[in-house]
Amino acid sequence: MVRAKTKRATVSEFDRLEQVFMTGRIKRSEYLRFSNMLLSGEQLSESERERLGRLFDHLRIGRIKLID
Repeated sequence: MVRAKTKRATVSEFDRLEQVFMTGRIKRSEYLRFSNMLLSGEQLSESERERLGRLFDHLRIGRIKLID
């Protein structure tokens, strides 16, 4: 199995996540980056995991729209 290099999430990525919550829209590339962060086993703090979980919950219920 090939393992992707993982890196620590930057503050700017989580600043962008807050913008997503405010606008209710996320680009597909950003969605993939946040999905990869959560699924790759990165060293995320509990609050970072909660914020990512909130993102996916909002996508599932339609509060955030996925755009191209």
